[in-house]
Amino acid sequence: MSHSIAIIGAQTLIGNEILNCLSEQETDYKSIHVLTPKRQTGKAVSFGDKDLETVDQEEFDYKSVDIAFYAGDIHGSDSLIETILKSGAKVIDCTGSNFLKDITNDNLVAMPSPRSLILSSVLKPLIKRAPIKRICITTLEAASGEGKDGMDELFNQCRKFFVSDGMDNNVFAKQIAFNVIPQIEDLIDNGQTTSENQFSNEMKKLLGDISLSSTCISVPVFIGHGMSVNVEFHNEMDAKTARNIWQERDHLLIIDRESEMKFVTPIEIAGEDSVFLSRVRNDSTLDHGLSFWCVADNVRFVALQAISNI
Repeated sequence: MSHSIAIIGAQTLIGNEILNCLSEQETDYKSIHVLTPKRQTGKAVSFGDKDLETVDQEEFDYKSVDIAFYAGDIHGSDSLIETILKSGAKVIDCTGSNFLKDITNDNLVAMPSPRSLILSSVLKPLIKRAPIKRICITTLEAASGEGKDGMDELFNQCRKFFVSDGMDNNVFAKQIAFNVIPQIEDLIDNGQTTSENQFSNEMKKLLGDISLSSTCISVPVFIGHGMSVNVEFHNEMDAKTARNIWQERDHLLIIDRESEMKFVTPIEIAGEDSVFLSRVRNDSTLDHGLSFWCVADNVRFVALQAISNI
């Protein structure tokens, strides 16, 4: 079935990647409209071998489309999404801002954050064999998690570092180039950050009644969220069983010590569709424990998951 599609936030990393994925998959469509805030309208956005002109997202007639991908600014998103839903279009919200809200509308697909999308895709297959008791995780999140501005800040700081020029921190709390920042978003009363609290709540909604302890860290990588994960199960689960289960999933690829690559890093998976798993091993300190490393292109993975909801 052909759809008329709008992409709000076509200038963002995820909005642009949605366009790329739609083009690569040769998605059947009646029309595609690329929308941006008014100050950015009139600029051309690439779609396959075409250039599409951006249109003001506030002035657009959403009654002319069936599906709207929202990949724009979180601030002010609620009112615009409400307007789109009232027009009768299906909204696929890629921002993660509505996933935990109590919104009942069959035309709204609210996606969680990239970190939760990636990790849940790895753990959901295992839950069918053994329920999860507890997860302890450290995320190593790419600058692209803060959008194009985050990537630009990392690039500019790296350049300035080598010419001994002063560095400005406008996106990240501290210098991101050649550094790691163990705090993403603001601290709350319990010592967690808002992103860590969101992560825990999203995973409970996705996987059920589990305990999750996380530390979310920004690292000087352009693309690719990595995670060091330790999982405790209620029932028997080991590395061999987990590998066998994951190998049956198309979107999961194991690059482990038995393979030629041994393990995989963010720079190697940029532009890839899958979640990659390495360092899969039993945790001998637990009766039913498993540790592993996983990494995925955070921008592309969100875009592909969004398109799967068409």
